[in-house]
Amino acid sequence: MKAAAVKEMRAGERPRVPPAWLLVAAGWLVPGAAYLLLRRYLQAALFACAVWAAFGVGFALHGGLAWPHATDLAGLDGLTALLLRGGAAAQTLAGGPYLLAHLLGHATPFLDGRLREYGTTLFLFAGLLNTLAIFTATGVEKEQTQ
Repeated sequence: MKAAAVKEMRAGERPRVPPAWLLVAAGWLVPGAAYLLLRRYLQAALFACAVWAAFGVGFALHGGLAWPHATDLAGLDGLTALLLRGGAAAQTLAGGPYLLAHLLGHATPFLDGRLREYGTTLFLFAGLLNTLAIFTATGVEKEQTQ
């Protein structure tokens, strides 16, 4: 298989690269899948392990995944309420793990005690890390097509 790839490279042909929309969709649904489609297996494994580990520990710490309700935001100024909503939105960027947690019924309230803040923060971290993986993979895709 590698010999065929070397022949293509010698002939001056570019390797086939999936479109950016496919990388984004696959990377959101399954962490690391964007790099799998680009055949960069080490990066795929690293990002997948990091996102799933952060999400798993957040799940174990009973972090909150539900959107903040009006009662959660009562008495807060506008900026703080906006930051809480933004944090809840960033958790959805984890993709597949976020959907799996909702399917398993793990939608605890967003502000359900101080002890669960670590779990909620790890959910947020998993979402941002998955977003980083998607954007870097689409950057690699652009470099390969040039």
